Amino acid sequence: MDLHTIVTTIHLFVTFSLCGLIWTIQLVHYPTFLFINQKVFNEFATFHSSQITKIVAPLMILELLSGVYLFWSFPSLTSGISFALIIFIWLSTALMSVPLHKKLYSAYDVTVVHKLIHTNWLRTIFWSIRSILLISFVKIVFEY
Repeated sequence: MDLHTIVTTIHLFVTFSLCGLIWTIQLVHYPTFLFINQKVFNEFATFHSSQITKIVAPLMILELLSGVYLFWSFPSLTSGISFALIIFIWLSTALMSVPLHKKLYSAYDVTVVHKLIHTNWLRTIFWSIRSILLISFVKIVFEY
């Protein structure tokens, strides 16, 4: 296997994993925040963030690094849009999701939970679009 194939395979695996994970978080996990007992919510929110970060952070870093490699190796409109979506996902995470999670560490606030669910749709949609684009990208690059 050559380097392009290895990086592309890693990128596909990581992006599809993150896409599946974000849909699970969006449809199942974040809505459960509305049902957690408020007396233990702070501990729950802290536990959630520390544990999910152990899964998400390495995958997002791998996605970013492999995305940079693929964008520079195979410049095209598809790879450009896909890479831009990675940047939008990182910005959305840093500017919306992380601050909302931090608010929930200190106190349960149903408004913040609803805002977290609502704003997370951006990341869900971006990772879904990236997954679809990557299928097209692989077909173009490897001429399948």
